[in-house]
Amino acid sequence: MICAFGLANAQTSQNDEATRLSAQVVKLFKEKKYKEALPVAEKVVKLREQEFGANHFKTGEALLNLGFIESANGDKGEAEKTLERAIAIYQQKSDLDKDSQVKLAQMLDIVAFYKYGNRKVEKAKELYQKSLEIFEKNYGQDALETVSSLWALGNIYQFQKDYKNAEKTYRRVYEIRAKKLERSDWNIQEAQSHYYCMSVRNDNGDEALNVIKSFDTNKPDANQDQTNLNPKLIKGGVINGKAINLAKPAYPLEARSARAGGAVNVQATIDEQGKVIFACAISGNKLLFEASEYAAYQSMFSPAIIAGKPVKVMGVIVYNFVP
Repeated sequence: MICAFGLANAQTSQNDEATRLSAQVVKLFKEKKYKEALPVAEKVVKLREQEFGANHFKTGEALLNLGFIESANGDKGEAEKTLERAIAIYQQKSDLDKDSQVKLAQMLDIVAFYKYGNRKVEKAKELYQKSLEIFEKNYGQDALETVSSLWALGNIYQFQKDYKNAEKTYRRVYEIRAKKLERSDWNIQEAQSHYYCMSVRNDNGDEALNVIKSFDTNKPDANQDQTNLNPKLIKGGVINGKAINLAKPAYPLEARSARAGGAVNVQATIDEQGKVIFACAISGNKLLFEASEYAAYQSMFSPAIIAGKPVKVMGVIVYNFVP
């Protein structure tokens, strides 16, 4: 994800060492030679600081490049600090062109990602909201470029159990992807899954099905089995039997006291290693939803193989509770 972001280009009109080294940094980054690029990028920062000062925009560009390279190298702590310095410089400049605004949004997304990973959820949400505003301003509200920030915000809302905002946000992601991508694209299936899940939480499942049906009808894919696009008929079907380890859910005290029971269907996405990366209860007694989802995340499955390669798969895990 991070490696897809662009570096600030060197100003070739300036014939100095920093400009030459900046061009070298960009070249190495494009070639994915991040370890080689790192010391060169660090030197450019020092040269820019010496020539222009710590808060000059050219120093900010050098910091941006260094931060992206540190991110690509997995140096999360250093990347976060470096990019926060660059962000502060970029935000001070009132006349950023489109390219610089987009790079600012990309930096905000990276730092937000690290903040979220460190459980600084509110700060991460604030940064993603800022990046979203920038992407919307430069590309429009229905552009694919907005999806990265929207998706992250949806995940945060879901984590905070703010299901109304999560549903609204995931719906935007789904509608953008459904309009822009081919119907068989995995990203549409993923967004549909999250959107439908949150709609069930808010008792809006029927409305969500109508929204999904409208896209399936208006933009069918001749090569796609349409039944796989219905959230109630997930590709892979019931996958309990494919589990290497199917964790047993706890019976919540509140549910036991209410004698809540029956089947709970959990919509799950399994990654290439067989790990559950998304789990959401879509039917059953809501008192049993959270326990069922937690159990799903603790489970492991046999990886799905297509043409000799492991792939992600969606399916339903069914848990039965007996009062």
